[in-house]
Amino acid sequence: MSDHTAVDHKQGAGDNVKSDHLEDIHSDLILEGVVLVSGKEKHLKLNQNGLTLGTQVTSASNDKSKVLSLTWRDVMCAVKDLKPPAGHQHSSFTLHYIHHDASSKLRTQTVKIVDKDGQEDKWINAVNAQCHKVPGRPKKAFVIINPIGGARRGRQIYQKVAPLFELAGMQMTVAITEKSKHALELGEQQDFSGYDSIITVGGDGLYQEVLMGLILQIQKKAGVDYNNPDSVFSRPDIKLGIIPAGTGNGLALLCNGIVDEITAALNIIRGENQRTQIFTVHSCGKLVTVCGMIFGYGLYSDLMKRTDDLRWMGRMRYPYAFIGSLVKKPRMFNCTFEYRFADKQEKQDEDNSLGASNSQGTEWTVYTGNSGPVCGIFAMLYKQVTDGKDIFLSPYVNSVDFFVDFGCGRLEVWLALYKFIQCKNEVTLPAKLERFSKVNGFRIKVTPDAAENSENISAKRAKEKQLEQLLDIDGEVIRVDKPELDIRLHSHFVSMYGVSKLPDGDKAK
Repeated sequence: MSDHTAVDHKQGAGDNVKSDHLEDIHSDLILEGVVLVSGKEKHLKLNQNGLTLGTQVTSASNDKSKVLSLTWRDVMCAVKDLKPPAGHQHSSFTLHYIHHDASSKLRTQTVKIVDKDGQEDKWINAVNAQCHKVPGRPKKAFVIINPIGGARRGRQIYQKVAPLFELAGMQMTVAITEKSKHALELGEQQDFSGYDSIITVGGDGLYQEVLMGLILQIQKKAGVDYNNPDSVFSRPDIKLGIIPAGTGNGLALLCNGIVDEITAALNIIRGENQRTQIFTVHSCGKLVTVCGMIFGYGLYSDLMKRTDDLRWMGRMRYPYAFIGSLVKKPRMFNCTFEYRFADKQEKQDEDNSLGASNSQGTEWTVYTGNSGPVCGIFAMLYKQVTDGKDIFLSPYVNSVDFFVDFGCGRLEVWLALYKFIQCKNEVTLPAKLERFSKVNGFRIKVTPDAAENSENISAKRAKEKQLEQLLDIDGEVIRVDKPELDIRLHSHFVSMYGVSKLPDGDKAK
């Protein structure tokens, strides 16, 4: 950690640096006084909202140094120094805080403070007492590390961020996965009572496994029939955080605005959290899996299956498999599907050009538009939103979009989805790619040729039938016994550590 002071701050203006002179803050005052920073007198004031450190309002000097203004969420702790700074008789303490830069990256910074009256303990106690009260800040976490995901640096990445958790006073219990599906077992069997958070050190796949196990454990304890897609699922009380250390780190990017392990750890320490949504995926009366980010079928699950077959290539398997998908003739399949709008008004407002007709006496809408075969179905657990200035992807919404590919060119469909994910203002969809907006559930049923049976199918068709049983769930391949799927959205379901750009984001406490 770097040892910067507030008065000598040379970096670009961040979220913590305010105006030239200290504002006169009287509301909910906790403690104030004159202290020394780098040999200069500064006014330190603590109130219920945070602290400020800077030039005194009454100062007649021309000191133009910036004021350090922090909310308690951005203060990590105050620590008494082992010996006083050079030239001082009195002991000092170090204030550790979180600095924000313009690229969403977070880093720790420090400032050494001397109390001229030798009463530094009162400042330390007051600061740490307020840090302890920060809503959502974890105190006891269960950490699950995937040591072989991504670049196989899970252990090293955790060792890099562990001192930050220790500095923030968190108690950590660490488990390292040792076999396939070990994270699923931990999520389902580990007793998490007494913990306020689960932190995964890995990629999207590790998070998905832990989440699936955790949800199973919670539903069993609550007596919920989780194999019934119409059941009301019990939400986890425990919060989840992700330290990115995998091949796919999409959810960490969405929650933190950047793929950076230090930023992710500091956002966990800050304690800000929102409830994200999930999909449950049922097939033939059984809960198959849960999804925390991306659901794909057809083209997308075929691509993930191909990358699995090429694991010997390491990370190069992804561009290799992707290029192969561009030149290979796409696999088409016949299916029926229906969907459900998030509310009745949104259903009435939806564009009738989608060719939908209302199912009799139900909330579900059967698709009756394009009657041709389908190449792929894709849905994301986030959507484009705006804060009035920028368009960005948010995982904190209560409906989703899903896309059905009726045989687009490979390149044009990937470009369209890429532009959507990159939040381009104008995304023109190819003619054979349909987008269904404001949806909270959809069902898919693959319909084989009526004349087809196990005795008259070719070897090629037999292989296709095996592919029809595969799903892409958060970049992982999941197999079902029969390609009849019921996907439901559960809004505001899991409390995730991270930041929301939306002023009215659904922030959990």
